[in-house]
Amino acid sequence: MAISLEDIRDYEPEPLLDPGLYTLRVGPEPRIITKELSEGGEKHSLLCNCEVVEGSTQSDGKDPEGREVSIFVQLDNYESVESPRGRKFLKKQCYDFLTAVGVDVSAGEFDPDAIVGAEFQATCKIGSDQNGEPQENWSNYKAY
Repeated sequence: MAISLEDIRDYEPEPLLDPGLYTLRVGPEPRIITKELSEGGEKHSLLCNCEVVEGSTQSDGKDPEGREVSIFVQLDNYESVESPRGRKFLKKQCYDFLTAVGVDVSAGEFDPDAIVGAEFQATCKIGSDQNGEPQENWSNYKAY
């Protein structure tokens, strides 16, 4: 049996955003992702689809406004990371992101739905994923 690929025949992935500073807005339905750890326990991460609100014209001449990007931060179980430097980096990424979107970290918990619509600034750099493919890496989160 043949399956139609009509819906994706002309699909072209969007090029990666140019490195630089962007203003982003958290979109609807941020998700908590739970991963079972091989040594037992779980770790939780936050996945937010965000819209580019402001950024420089791209090298291809296009305006980045309206583009969707994904922000992924680990929320807990930093001990699952072997490197002390890696643990510190992940904690800082989480703290910076949550404070940039208005979460009072000292409260000890937060509702992901409460950050929908929050605007913040972040820096995009181009790095590599686990397969060596280029990907956008977001960091330096700041309240806007």
